[in-house]
Order: sequence, then C-alpha cells, then structure tokens
Amino acid sequence: MDEIVETYKGQDLRVQEEIEEEKKRLEDEDEDDILSHLDYKKLEKISEDFKKNPKKGLTLLEYIKVMLKHLEDIKDKVGLVKNLIELFKQIDVNGDEELEWDEFSNHIIELGMVRKDKTFIDAIKNYYASDITDDEKHDTKIEHLYFIEKLKHLLVMERDSKRFKVYDTKTGKFKQNVPDKSGHGGGAVIGADYIESENLVATTSNNNSINLWDSNNYMHRERIPTSEIQLTVKWCEPSKRLFTGGCDSVIHAYDVSELKEIGVREGWNPMKKDKVQHEGPILDLLPIHDQGVLVSCGIDAQICLWNLKNLEGKHTLVGHQLGVYSLEWYSDTNILLSAGLDHDIYIWNPYVEHKIFLLKGHNHSLVGVKHLKGTHQIISADISGMFRVWDVRTFTTIQVFNSPLSEINCFALTYPPKRIVAGGRRLAFYDYDEPTDHHLADDNHCLCVLYNPVFYTFITAHPKCIKVWDACTGKLLSVFRELCKHDITCMCLDERNRKLFVGNSKGNVFSINIKNGAHMKKFEDHKGDVSSLFYWGHKTTLLSASWDKTVKSSDDSTSKPEGDPRYCMDKHRQAVNFIDFKADQAICASASDDGTVIIYNYGSYRQEGILQPHQLQVKICKFLEPYNILASADLYGYIYFWGIMPSAAKNELLCCVKDDIESEVGTIENFPIRAMDFDSESKILYTGDEMGNMYQWDVSNLIEKLSKFDQEIIDKKKTGLDVAEFKKTLNQFEKMDNLDLPYDSHEERKAEVYEEEKSETFLTTPKVGPDGENSTPKIASESNLSSHKDVFLKERWKAHQEGITWITFNQDPKFVATSSFDKNVYIWNDQCEKIGSLVLGHDKKWNIVIDKTEAEQKKIEEAKDMFEEAQKENSSSAEGDSKEKDLRAMEVLRKYHRDKNIRKKYEMEF
Repeated sequence: MDEIVETYKGQDLRVQEEIEEEKKRLEDEDEDDILSHLDYKKLEKISEDFKKNPKKGLTLLEYIKVMLKHLEDIKDKVGLVKNLIELFKQIDVNGDEELEWDEFSNHIIELGMVRKDKTFIDAIKNYYASDITDDEKHDTKIEHLYFIEKLKHLLVMERDSKRFKVYDTKTGKFKQNVPDKSGHGGGAVIGADYIESENLVATTSNNNSINLWDSNNYMHRERIPTSEIQLTVKWCEPSKRLFTGGCDSVIHAYDVSELKEIGVREGWNPMKKDKVQHEGPILDLLPIHDQGVLVSCGIDAQICLWNLKNLEGKHTLVGHQLGVYSLEWYSDTNILLSAGLDHDIYIWNPYVEHKIFLLKGHNHSLVGVKHLKGTHQIISADISGMFRVWDVRTFTTIQVFNSPLSEINCFALTYPPKRIVAGGRRLAFYDYDEPTDHHLADDNHCLCVLYNPVFYTFITAHPKCIKVWDACTGKLLSVFRELCKHDITCMCLDERNRKLFVGNSKGNVFSINIKNGAHMKKFEDHKGDVSSLFYWGHKTTLLSASWDKTVKSSDDSTSKPEGDPRYCMDKHRQAVNFIDFKADQAICASASDDGTVIIYNYGSYRQEGILQPHQLQVKICKFLEPYNILASADLYGYIYFWGIMPSAAKNELLCCVKDDIESEVGTIENFPIRAMDFDSESKILYTGDEMGNMYQWDVSNLIEKLSKFDQEIIDKKKTGLDVAEFKKTLNQFEKMDNLDLPYDSHEERKAEVYEEEKSETFLTTPKVGPDGENSTPKIASESNLSSHKDVFLKERWKAHQEGITWITFNQDPKFVATSSFDKNVYIWNDQCEKIGSLVLGHDKKWNIVIDKTEAEQKKIEEAKDMFEEAQKENSSSAEGDSKEKDLRAMEVLRKYHRDKNIRKKYEMEF
C-alpha cells in the first residue's frame, strides 16, 4: 500500500492526507460499504461489462479490472482491490472462481432485502404488565408525569391538586407528598423539571408562579412570580437557563441563581403574521443545545424553532392539523418527533419546514411520544390506553398493547430498570423484558459454538437466533433472528467459512450468508429434527442427519435457490444423533440411538461397517484426524476407539475407556458424553459430559501402536507371510483379560458374545455387510494391538454447571470453546484455564490473543499483485488500442493519397 502512496509524492500535502484518510477508512470497509459507491448508472455499465462474455463469468482479475474502471473516484487503489477481492470471495457462492452477473446482482438484492433489525445486537423486546401496583389514593385523575433521571424519582401531578406525589422509580413505590399538609400552599401544580446544577426541582402552578424545591428533601426554597400561568417548564443545563411557556403564548427565560427573568419572546401579534410566533397557549418546550435551538409547540398546531441564545425566531414546522402536546428529540439521527390531537406521530428534520415521515397506527388523539434514553425505542400512547413501541431505526411497530385503565392522560418512561408508567385514575406499570443476567451468552441455552478464522469471529447457535462475536474482544457483533419459524437445532460452516448451514426442529435445512444473515439456499427437508450437519467441501456436498433415522446428502455446487438431493442413507433403525466425516477416505460415521455407528462410504456409496458393542444410545462420534481412529461414546459414559479404513484394523474395537467419578454420597458414577473434539498436534481428545465436566484424554500411545500394527501388516505383505492368520489372533477370547469393557466380568462378556451368535434379535444379531460377510466388530487384543491403558485421563475439571452441548478445538490460536445448557460459552487454554466468556455484558477479563498481522499482510500483498497485474493488462490493452488507431489512421491516409492520385489521373485524361 505504501508503494502506491509513493506515486503521489509530487502532489501537495493535502492530497496525500486525503489518501491516508481514505486508506484508513478502507482498511475497515467491508463489501457492503463498497456497494454504497455504486449507483444505478454505474451498475448499468458494470452489467454491460459482465455480459460481454455471456457464456461464462468474470475471473477475479477480470472482475478487478471492471470494478477499478467504474470506481475511479477512490484514491487508495490497493485498499480498494483488497476489499474487492473479499467481495468476490463473498459473492462467489458456488466456489467456481468465476463471478456471473446473476451472482453479483443477486448479492446486491439480498443485501437490500435483509431486514436490518434482525441483525441488531440490541433488538427491541416486549413490555409486560409489572407486578408493581399503585396502592396510593389519588383524589383526582393524574394529569402529568415527570421522570427525574438524576434522582430516579417520578413526579405525579393530579388535576387541580396543590400538591404533587413523589415515587421511587426503582421500586415503583410512593415516597411522599409535596408539600405536606403543613407546608407551603399555592396553586394547582402543572409542570416540573430538574435543575441539576442547583439541586432544585422547579414546578409551575396556576397561581402565576414558579416554585423551587430542594431535591434532597423537597423543602420549598424560592418562588418566582410570572405574568401568566406557565403550562410547561424546561431547564437547559449548558446554557444555565430555565425556559417556560404558557397561556400568554410567550416564551420566558429565567436566571435561577438571580431569581429573575432575563429574556422574553413576544406572543401572538396579528399585525406580524410573517414572524415566527404562536397564536395560542404553548404546551411543550424542548431545548436542543447541540443544535442551538429551542423548540416549542402549542394548541395552534404550530411547531416553532428559536435561537437558544437570544430567542430569535428561526422558522416554523408546518404539518399538524390540530394542537401539539408533546415534543421529543432523537439525537442518533437528529430527528424531531411530535404528537398531539392528531392520530399520527410526525417525524421532522429541524432544518426542513415540512414533515419527512408519519408513524401511523393510533386511532385516537395522542397523549405523548417519548424516546427511551440509550435505546432505539420510541413509545407512543393515545387517550384510549393503546401503547405502541416503535423501532426508530426502521420506523416499524415492535409491540402494541392496551392499558387496563379506561382512559389515560399521560405516561412516562423510567430507567433503570426500563419501565413504562401510564397515568389515569391511578398508575399502571409495564416492565421491559430484558436479559436478567448479562453474564450469559443468551436467554436460551447454547447449542453449538464455532470459530471462523476468516473473519476472526465466534458463532453461537441458540434455539431462537444465531450470534456472531468478535474473537479479538469477545464483544457481540450481530444477531441473526427470525431465520426460521421453528427452533434452531444445529449448524456448520462451509470449507471457505463464508456460508453457514442451519437445521431446525421442523426438519428444514438452509444456508445463510455469515456476513449479514441473508438466506441463500434451502435443501431437502427431513421428517424429524435435524440433529447434525457436515459440509464436504471437495464435493460441495452438505450432509444432514436427523431423528427421522436418515442421513441425506445434497448438492451445493450451483447458485440455484434450492440444493439438489443426492442420496439418502437409511440404514439406522432409530434416530441419528451425530455425524462426522473423514474427507481423505470420503467416509461418514453416523451415531444413532439404535446403539450403532455406521461407517458409510460416499465415494462408492457402500456401507463399510457397523460398529455396535455400545449398550445404550450413541450420542457422539469423532474421527481423530489425520489418524485412522474413530471415537464414539454412549449413555453409559464409555468411550470406544475403533480402527478405521485404510488401517488394517478397520472396524475393529481398539479399546474402551471410562472415567469413574465419585459422587457426593461416595458411589462411583459415569455420566453420558455429549460432545468431543480432537487436538491432532498434542494427540489429546477433549470430551464433555451431561454434568458439565470436561476431560482431556491422551491417545498418543494408541495412535503409536496402531501405526506400528499397520506397518507390521505392510511388512508381512511384502514378505509374503499369511496376513489372514496374523489378523485372526485379534479375536482370541483368552487374550481379552486386560480390556476395560462395560461388563461385570470378562467371562460374562464371553458368554454374551456366544449368545449373540445364536440370537436373532436386533440388539445382538451380528450385522451383515453389503458383501455378505459378518460385520460385527472384532475386539482387538492387548498383546497384538492395544488396551485401555493406551488411553489415559490427563485432566478433568468442572467447566459448566449443566450439560455440555458442544466442544470446538482450534489449533491457531490454540484454545477450546465449550457451550452448555447453563447458557454460558467459555474459552479455555490447553492448561484447562478459562481465558474468556462470550457474554452479553462483555467479558472484561477476555484474554484471547489473535494476531491478524500476517493474514492482513498477505491480503495486502495479494491486492498489490492483483492491482499491478490489472494495470499491466490495462496498459497493454491501451497500447494495443493506440496501435490499432494508428494503423487505421495510416490506412485512411493511404486511401486518401491513392484516391487523390486517381483523381489527378482522371483529370489528365479528360
């Protein structure tokens, strides 16, 4: 990138600074941001370039050349090329390294169709009726409610009451009346606000006064007389002014410390209709210090904007037909909201005189509109008691509910906790359904946790959503909600880590874009819950297992919206719980409730074997790649190790181990294994059980012995000895004495095996393979191959409080990620020490170090090379075009001179 910047050395410093700024911006820019540079005119021209070769798509280099031609305004070309390469990889869903126009355009359409609120981290949930009840007696209807954030107090004004009530917003309980019976007298209280710098609460009354109260004890401090009844009062802390508006249509400004009026904006004057002014009582004020304006609204249906310093009129917002009661400011997008006797909420840009949007949905006059601070929630209510919760990011309704009060006059939003308080004949409280514990990954348990090395993210699956977390910080990046109508049950990534395949409890299987959650493709449904998924990248095939007893394979090689079914394996007699795949042999292992593990070859579509000494349901299996061993576990807590093709010990039980845990009452217990993963470098198998225990099993001796055994077989083949006789020794019962199998005695197992040979029942009948041979697994002897001593427990620790659902081991950086029914996701190092937690509130002790430098440098180098190559081709093309133009020009000149000579000759002859 620095080399490209060097080309601009001849330009002035300002241009170089612009390049550096753009370079920095592009470093964090993703493909969505690149697409923001493309308008419809550019897309039309890009479409023409794509369609110049209709038989095939553009290669990466051709695509870079086309995009560079149409994005000339971006100065940092290398940064642009780096992100264009990323965009190419993201769009090329079928992985054919060619980009068709349909793929490119469909990607843009999908981005536009994805509902962004589904990916919001802070999606808005619902409110529900609180257990808090208002037991305080109210003499008249509640007319106004004011929330004092600093004090966490709610001030309640009743109609024609000379006192106001104070409530604690945390508990919702009544605190006191102000003033008390023996205290200060005055008129009926109307409006209130908090003066933070003076620790005072200001109220207005119908006796033409502003009263100031000590915020610590609500003792009366001062009184400021007014010329008319002031209906609203607002304090502006930055400007240290108290603003009021009322029946005189005049805005007043007061200096509280001096207790005097320091400014006034004259009221309605029929002789000055061209000026900004109200023609009736002012009902609400809103100081917006960042914009330097004071906004007012009134019964005259006008919204006026004033200079905050001198109260000079700016302009009037026109649109309301009836009186306006309520104003609110949303600072994130600088929009003004207003509500009143009209049934709609008006959205304004304060610099534009006409409304920019309407929020429709109410059928009665509104009593107010409010924004809940720190959220994207807008709450509105009408006199009938209907409340609407809006997402201001999308202007859509999230929730509608009705208050049990027959009529409401006002409402307030309090926090924390987030709560709506409605005022009518009494108070009604509504609590927000937010996570009760921010130290969890989700409100629901976590089914699976995956690591994505391309985007440096963790992906967690929960029944109702899928979450993406930043692996460098542990912070939540996005949430994909409403992906399907039924609960999510499993997921897996494709080999490029750019697509996520999801299965649910209805049997549906589909893929989504991992960057934005957009649906990409659906696959053949199962008749039961989808229990496990695996993506075979070499053949672009998705394998899905289900409780409907089948394992299905589907084609994912095309960009069609539906994947073509390839094959259905239905050899199991009960639900299939898990599948794993060994790509170099194209074999799939499926674990089932029927107590078997079936090894199926997807290269030849034939069954390679049935592994079945398990006595209960098999819940999990795992290939210990790159070695020829498969591990499986059943509900007894036993872990079985099998030889797998191409080993000579194919389908043979190598050994069986379990961990005896002493319970609180002193008995020995074994717990079912539900999850496992393998560290091939350290030869450690990680397992997790139903009680939240994690285990490290050292299988290095077993791997070494199997390698030696296979080498012996190879050597005997070379020497011409009888290999069959050598392998027969593996089945001799007299050599089983040291095997740790799940039986009370080895003699009992010998007798049971003898009975199995005679029995015709399902659980004990030897299985017959496709070649007609008995495929019941043989048990390898210790003297020839291995024993339980070759697999030993290295470490055990209590990782979770409930059953472990998933284990993911990652080599670089080295860590183990676990998820559980306790709703937690933890990250561990190889020393069994916790180094991070994926939690909603963010783990401050996050200690996972991911070095992106090398990967990012490779991307930059690739972008540089691609940019230089594109430049060379463009130069060659331009040079060729220039030569072609020169040749055409020479031809024209020759033709001209030839024609000129012909004309001369013709003139001489005639």
